[in-house]
This record gives sequence, C-alpha cells and structure tokens, in this order.
Amino acid sequence: MVYITIKYGERKRILFNSNCKTICLLNSIKEKCGYSTNEDIDLCDELGNVKYLRETANKERYASELLGERETYILLHAEVVDTDVHYKPLLNDPDAITDALLERLAHKEEDSQPPSRKRAGSRDLRHLSRVEANKLKSLTLAVGSVEASRSRSGRRESLKVTTKGESRRNSLTGKH
Repeated sequence: MVYITIKYGERKRILFNSNCKTICLLNSIKEKCGYSTNEDIDLCDELGNVKYLRETANKERYASELLGERETYILLHAEVVDTDVHYKPLLNDPDAITDALLERLAHKEEDSQPPSRKRAGSRDLRHLSRVEANKLKSLTLAVGSVEASRSRSGRRESLKVTTKGESRRNSLTGKH
C-alpha cells in the first residue's frame, strides 16, 4: 500500500493513501483533519520543502507521483496575497516546527519551488526511481552537490557526493 503520514493540529498524525489523484487527496485531508472544503492547503516535508499539490498542473496527477512513499509531511495553510503564496504550518509541535522550517517556508528557496519554476540547469532525475530521486533530493539539501548515474543494465548506480572540495563515491545496488 502506498501511504503517507501527515502531521497536523496538536501533534496529531494521520495516514493517507497517496495512490489517488492529488485533488482527491487534498479533499480527503481537509475532511479527515477537520478543515473546510474552501480552505487552501498544501504539504511540505519535514525540511520545509513545499510539495505544491494545490497548483493546477498537479491537481490531476497522482499524488504518489509527487510524494514519497511512507514519507511524513506537514499540513500547510496556503494564503494567496497578490501573486505570492504564503504558507503557514497547521501543526502545533515545537519539535517539528523549527526555525529552519519556518525560514524555508518564508523564503521559498530554489529547492522548494515547483519544477516549472526551477532555474534551467537543475538536475533531471527522471532516470532514477521515485524513491531514489527523493533520497537524492534530500541528500542534496543536506550536502550541496550530488551526482547520480546508472549503468546501461540499470542494476548498478553510482552516487558521487561532494562536500567542501572533498569527493566520495558510494555505490548503491538495487533491483530494477
């Protein structure tokens, strides 16, 4: 089963099946978490990366294409002011809502923008599985520079991580 965990309210957690259209997931979240149907919501990961589920282009896509399997997300209120969208966590948990998360939501840094808004030259991770791509994205946030490759057979991947001038090669194996 493809599921995600959503944190909201007073340290509450709830599971949702993400193998559905994004619009259906958003409506189900509103219903189960007690928010009105006209409330504008979205999700972010625990680092503050907004998932932009509410964007028109994503509403007809399957949520499982946009969200990692068995990942945890924080429910957000999205408020449109002029052309800007301001996000506010709908979770009251000082352990989860850190200053770094709030800062990321406030500044909407490049990694937090939807793919249509990213600068040209961002890495294309379509050749990797969704889970692998999510791991690389998280690692990129923490490290800074990540390159991934796969052999022609598709069985062996190479992950090159660069930090402060150092290079390391890690080999990952997986069945594909």
